Amino acid sequence: MSDRKLQPHSPDQFSDALTDVTGSVSAKKAILVIYDIFGFFPQTIQGADILAASEEYQVFMPDFFEGQPADIAWYLCRLRYGT
Repeated sequence: MSDRKLQPHSPDQFSDALTDVTGSVSAKKAILVIYDIFGFFPQTIQGADILAASEEYQVFMPDFFEGQPADIAWYLCRLRYGT
């Protein structure tokens, strides 16, 4: 898997959120990963690594929830109790 780092965006870009970045800095194409309210899971990060492995893409995953995504128990509770 590629090296990854969290990078703050400059204020003139789309967000000041920390962003998980993977892939070649010399890539000519980029992918912006937008995930659901439960944040990104290991599978999301693995998918970003797979996309970036070709070195054709650099992949960006902003931390929209600032390390505080929704609790997955909310969803599991709804499935279990139908509320």
